[in-house]
Amino acid sequence: MIRKVKYGIRRGKVRVPASKSDAQRAILAAVFTNGTSRVRNPGVSEDVKAMLRNAKQLGATISQDGNDVLITGTKVFPTEGTFNAGESGLGIRMLLAVLASIGGDFEINAEGSLLERDQQFIVDFLLENGIETVSKNGKPPFKLSGQLSQRTLHLDGSMSSQFLSGLLIGLPLRDNKETVVHVNDLKSIPYVNMTLDTLTKFGVIVTNDDHKKYTVPESQTYQVTDYQTEDDWSAASYWLVAAALGHKIEVNGLNSKSNQADRVLIQALHQSGCIIDQSIIVDGSKRCSLDFDVTHCPDLFPALAIYAAFTNGVSRVKGIHRLANKESDRGTVIKSELQKMGVPVELEEDYMLIHGGGAIHSAVIDSHNDHRIAMAFAIAGTLLKDGVTIEGADAVNKSYPEFWEHLESLS
Repeated sequence: MIRKVKYGIRRGKVRVPASKSDAQRAILAAVFTNGTSRVRNPGVSEDVKAMLRNAKQLGATISQDGNDVLITGTKVFPTEGTFNAGESGLGIRMLLAVLASIGGDFEINAEGSLLERDQQFIVDFLLENGIETVSKNGKPPFKLSGQLSQRTLHLDGSMSSQFLSGLLIGLPLRDNKETVVHVNDLKSIPYVNMTLDTLTKFGVIVTNDDHKKYTVPESQTYQVTDYQTEDDWSAASYWLVAAALGHKIEVNGLNSKSNQADRVLIQALHQSGCIIDQSIIVDGSKRCSLDFDVTHCPDLFPALAIYAAFTNGVSRVKGIHRLANKESDRGTVIKSELQKMGVPVELEEDYMLIHGGGAIHSAVIDSHNDHRIAMAFAIAGTLLKDGVTIEGADAVNKSYPEFWEHLESLS
């Protein structure tokens, strides 16, 4: 789908959708309860839909109650089956960990860009720990056979925290086995904190020693829970950046104390001269270039890149190495699409340097089927006299299907 974004200051209030990261964790945890849990307002993103389908495959019963989902869990897990994570990187990594913890013979497939995303670090871990694993050179589809039986596990956390989150959800299902997971060089730590918080709400306790050692006590039981999904700080980042760049947009419903990694956007904007009030209304009239590290919150990179492009000075954003294995190679894509608009961009080691505030012109933007690229550059289009054209605009369905409708509603 091609979308033309027109120039013009937007005004109004926006309520962003639920965090798909939060919702997927809650849905998966609810599968393992002995009763019916309510997950309130999980949203309708493609990633959430995929997790709900996989919850059924795991044996849960799913029903809809307005905007909420009712999930009746199971204690009888399948020993074989076929799963499909859609395009959800979080979904496939958590499923791989959970299925390896349950044990059996499983196939896990994917769709779209996820078919080309490298998961070799997970394959290596599974093979090292006795799980027979077949893949397409580290990419889906995966075939697993066996069960994680070790009481002590060692995991490289430098590539992603998502597989660790899956392990922390899956390991309590093993009977009479306390497990200790030692993690080296963990990235995206806030997302692990989100998982630990979800587990606590479902009655499962995991002890954490400085994010280097996690202890999962034996014989724990997931408890039925009424779970309120948080609004998504990742989705809000585009509107908050838009507000910092001059739009009169207010984002409602955000939890200022959330464990979501992308809540630190407020810190990034504050450090670069923006004023943020208690209602999370952003005034960027005195903004300046930024110097920020997104190593633990890489999904903020596209929105911050647009912020930097329209802000005077040279901004430095650290964490390029976290962007290569996303829905697109985001570091390369952001650089190429900004350069189409005349924004000078340099890549230096783990930094992107964006020379902002210069003459920026309209362009045809290729989303590369990446939802975050489409949304970020849509905000850029509202600030350019001739707007921008977004190719692959339907990529937003992965996380924020209402994005274009919300953009149109702001007048």
